[in-house]
Amino acid sequence: MAITKKVTSGPPHFVELEHHQPAPLKPNLIDEVFDITAKSLTALNIKEGASHTEIMITPSNDIFIIEVGGRMGGDLIGSHLVPLSTGYDYLEGVVKNAIGEVFIPKYPLKNEFAGVYYILAKTETITNVIDSSHLYPEIFEAIQIATIGDKTLPITSSDKRAGCVIYNRKSGKLILTNLEKYLKFI
Repeated sequence: MAITKKVTSGPPHFVELEHHQPAPLKPNLIDEVFDITAKSLTALNIKEGASHTEIMITPSNDIFIIEVGGRMGGDLIGSHLVPLSTGYDYLEGVVKNAIGEVFIPKYPLKNEFAGVYYILAKTETITNVIDSSHLYPEIFEAIQIATIGDKTLPITSSDKRAGCVIYNRKSGKLILTNLEKYLKFI
């Protein structure tokens, strides 16, 4: 359905910080990604339903499989980003497939941009949350994950992310540099 670019914190914990759809890949690389994904699913006998394949593309465009699974992408990829960027209700498709119904998407699919930026709190304990996201039309939704009293440092795993902001645009990835403008954890 979509190729997602992921940005992580890097070693040693690789906490996911951003996801963007569609990934900015050249057409020939997109074809290679779809080909290796299809071959991986076939090798694992995953014939229908949800699937999520994670790959790494090196600077020299070598492709390495990280994970292949018969599940939706997590971290809002399947639930939010795929519907926003393509118009395809992935969750509905998965549920209907699970109960034996056929779910055919409405074509043509949208070709929009969607993404999520995860917010890492800069304080050890959350004492206040300020959500100003409703003031900004570029934000589809802000989600508060951490609550007052939560310990958020050190950031060693995804469960230490304080919140996120999701965007949806007709053209171009939205580059956000000041996430606290939308959702601030004090």
